[in-house]
Amino acid sequence: MRKAIRQISMLVSTVRYCSKTKQAGQRKQHIGWRNAFRICLTRKFDPREAYYLGFFDGDFNEATLDCYVSRRELTKMQERVNPPSWADLLKNKGIFYRFCAANDVPVPSVYALFFSSSGGILSDGRSLRARSSEWAQYLMHELPQTFVFKPARGSNGDGVCVFERSDKDFVGADGRIYNTDAMWRLMCSETFRTGLIIQERLFNHEDLALLTASRFLQTIRVCTFVDAGGLPDILHAHLKLTARDAAIDNFGVGLSGSLQCCIDPESGVLQRAVRLRSCGSGLEFVERHPETGSVFGGFVLPEWQRFREVITRAALCFLPVRAIGWDVALTPLGPVVVEGNIWWGPNNPHRNMDKVRAALMADASTIPCCL
Repeated sequence: MRKAIRQISMLVSTVRYCSKTKQAGQRKQHIGWRNAFRICLTRKFDPREAYYLGFFDGDFNEATLDCYVSRRELTKMQERVNPPSWADLLKNKGIFYRFCAANDVPVPSVYALFFSSSGGILSDGRSLRARSSEWAQYLMHELPQTFVFKPARGSNGDGVCVFERSDKDFVGADGRIYNTDAMWRLMCSETFRTGLIIQERLFNHEDLALLTASRFLQTIRVCTFVDAGGLPDILHAHLKLTARDAAIDNFGVGLSGSLQCCIDPESGVLQRAVRLRSCGSGLEFVERHPETGSVFGGFVLPEWQRFREVITRAALCFLPVRAIGWDVALTPLGPVVVEGNIWWGPNNPHRNMDKVRAALMADASTIPCCL
C-alpha cells in the first residue's frame, strides 16, 4: 500500500513538472508525462530533481542517463561503504574539527563552542556559563575583527553567519547590525539548538579573488574514495562560485544563481562553468565569470598538488568512512578543510556520476585492509 501511495504521489508530481515545461518562457516541449514518469520510477529520481536537470525537456537524450545518479540511489551506495554509526564524526562539526586538529588536517581555527543549556568552552580551555553578560564580554573583547557563526549540525550552509565588527556592534553579511543583546538572542535561537561553533573566517587565495572578485569564501567540493587496498582517490572535484555578495556557496538546484566549474582532479585545471537555465529546467554552460569576465576554461587552481596531498591524507584519517564529500578552501596559507560530508549529494550538473557509481559499486562489500 505504501509503495502504491508513493508511486501515485510521484505520478502527480511528474505531471505537474511536465506541465511547468510548457509554461511561458520555457524553450522546450516536454517528453510526455508517461516517459517522464518511467524515468523517475526506474531511475529513482524525485520529479523535482529530474525537472531541474532537464530530463523532461523534449530534446533530452535519454542515452545519457547513466551519467546521472539520483540522490536516493547515491545514498544507498554510500551506505554500503560508509558505516552509518560513524556519521556523527562528520555531521557534528564540533567533533569533526577536533578530530581533524588531532590528526593535523588543516581546518579553520575554532574560537569557542557554545551550548545555550550548558554554556561553552573557549579555545584556551576556559569555560563560560550560559549567561549573556559573560558572552557579551567575550564577543566584544576577545574575538577578531571578523569571524563566523556555524551550527554544530547543519547542511547546505543553513545558519552560517559571517560577522564583522563595527564600533560596538557587529555587521552580518546581509548588512544587518547586531548589538551584543541581539547576538545573544541569535546564539540561543533554534538555529543553534545543537550547538554553536565560533570560528575563524577564511579568505580566498589571491588567484581566486582575481577570478571571482568575491569578498566571500569560494570552496571546492571534492569527493574521495578509499578503495579495498586502502588507496585514496579523487573521484570528482568542482569549484563552487557564489553570486555577488552571497556569503554561502551552496548550489542546491542552481536557484541561487551560483555556478560550478568542474576541475580536472590531476591538474587542477578548470572547465567551463554550469548553472541552471533561466527558465528553471535544465542546465547551461557559462564560459566566463559574469562579474569579472575571466575565462573559466584553462584556469589553473593554485597549489593543486598540495591540495591533493591534504585531501587524500584526510581521507585516510577518516577510515572506516570510505566515501566523503569535502568542502575545501584555497586560502593564502594553503588548502583548508571546511567540512566533510558522509552523505554528500550527487554531482549531476557535471554528468560524470557514472565514474562515481562504478567506483562505489566495484568493491562495496569489501573493507580496506590497512586501517
